[in-house]
Formats: sequence, structure tokens, C-alpha cells
Amino acid sequence: ATLLTRGLYEIANVGSFYGTRYGSFYGLAGLGRLIDGVQRGEPNYRLGRNIGATGNAIASIEKAPSEAKAPNVVSQVMAFADYHAQTYPICETASQIFLGKRSPKDAITAILSSAQNEYSQ
Repeated sequence: ATLLTRGLYEIANVGSFYGTRYGSFYGLAGLGRLIDGVQRGEPNYRLGRNIGATGNAIASIEKAPSEAKAPNVVSQVMAFADYHAQTYPICETASQIFLGKRSPKDAITAILSSAQNEYSQ
């Protein structure tokens, strides 16, 4: 739930930068696509499972089918964030995983710790 809601918030922020109504992302364009992307059998889901199982993001991405677009999308969002001086912690963490700079386990622990600290204040 934490990853989903924080991820949705990040997607809505990118969209609002382009003039889209924030609430639009609480339908199929945002929430629906996030849920669709984590279904068993979906290419991005398989890629994530493989990264988690092997711990080797680089090799997993190289072997992933072309339909697994997550690494490309994350790279584009990070370029957008850098250009517009925005911060997207979920996307940044995914980028670190895809680049082999952070393990999925450490990344999830950090995100959940961050969320807990953010909401306990």
C-alpha cells in the first residue's frame, strides 16, 4: 500500500506538471496502470521478480523482453525530475535498483522506513 500510494503521488505530480488534473491519476490512467503493471505474468512484473530473485538488475534487464518498459520509463522520469528540480523517491529508488547501485531489499527497507518516519511526525 505504501509503494502504491507514494508511487501514485509521484505519477500525479509528473502529470500535473503538464497541466493534467491531479485527480485524473486516481482512475485508469494512474492507479489502473499501476495495478496492471504488477499483475503476475506482466513483463514488468517478471522483470521485478527476476531482479529480486537473482539480485542482479543489470543481467535481468538485459534478458527481459522488450515489453518490460519500466527501466526506460524510470530513466525518463528521472531525467524529467532532474531537469525540473523535482524529487521522486520511489522512482529514484527504482533507478538505483535498475542501475545496480542498490539491492531491492535495501531499497524497500529504506522506502518503508522513510514512509514510517514521514507519517509518525
